[in-house]
Amino acid sequence: MSLTPRIKRTVKAAQKRAQALELDARRELARRTGRPIRDAQGRIVVIGTDGKEHPMGAQPRPEVPECPPGWHTGPPDFVIVGAEKGGTSRWLKILRAHPDIHVGKGIREIHFWDDFADRWPTQADIERYHTFFPRPEGGKAGEKTPQYMSLWWAPRMLSMAAPDCRIVMMLRDPIDRYISGRTQLEKYRPPDRDTKSFLDFGRRSVELSMHRGEYTRQLEWVLDAFPREQVLVLQFEACNADTQGQLDRTFDHIGVARWTPPEALTGKEVNAAWLEKVPLEPERRELLQRLYRPEVMRLKGIVPELDLSLWPNFADLAD
Repeated sequence: MSLTPRIKRTVKAAQKRAQALELDARRELARRTGRPIRDAQGRIVVIGTDGKEHPMGAQPRPEVPECPPGWHTGPPDFVIVGAEKGGTSRWLKILRAHPDIHVGKGIREIHFWDDFADRWPTQADIERYHTFFPRPEGGKAGEKTPQYMSLWWAPRMLSMAAPDCRIVMMLRDPIDRYISGRTQLEKYRPPDRDTKSFLDFGRRSVELSMHRGEYTRQLEWVLDAFPREQVLVLQFEACNADTQGQLDRTFDHIGVARWTPPEALTGKEVNAAWLEKVPLEPERRELLQRLYRPEVMRLKGIVPELDLSLWPNFADLAD
């Protein structure tokens, strides 16, 4: 006997309720365990500390933005090259609100030079990079990709594509950056715990997080590609404590008029961590302090204005 339309609707509604209840149960389990789940669309997500679903893995690469009539494209005027988890998202959000700075919609992290680990860019590649930076006459355009300074090939390729570009580096206490970076990398961890790839990920993420805090060598890679006067080194902690003062330094460096952004913009945290902070045992912290110490001292020699009193784990090295 065929079902009536009313019964069919009732059955369908009951199935939807059952599916919703099952998804809610999996969400609650994911919230309590921190394990990824698949959402209603089949995407792998994790329930963050904010109670929201967050997609695991990398975000899609941005598309080339439209160039409005009367505007032009060309090499970027500035690039924030890192460090990862050093406050670069907040800084770009403030910069792009400046009336003379133009960052295309959706242009947050291009990751353009990531793809050239095993081949040298052609002129066509360089010209494609330029298409990401439309601006009107007299305007400035740029981007930020925090991994550029940690990829040894990227600074040289960037200098080929934009030799007059102003480089901005934002550095953070290396151990605080390590914890934040390790936490961020967890969103790339494979979901199946009983696999070799899951176990291998832990080792690789720890190794990578340590490397990205070795700022001196990365600064040397940047200075091998760009003159020192084109490179501005900021500190995450100083940018939080004296936002306007550090913005003025940045505006001067880029070549735009000093400008005071709305307080609501400067005080807003951007790209905040939504995963449980990765714990750092006292023994591991002490080891990291010992291993990073010569690195930090060498960095101070290259960047004398660096205020080590702002780095809790290395304040004893301050002048």
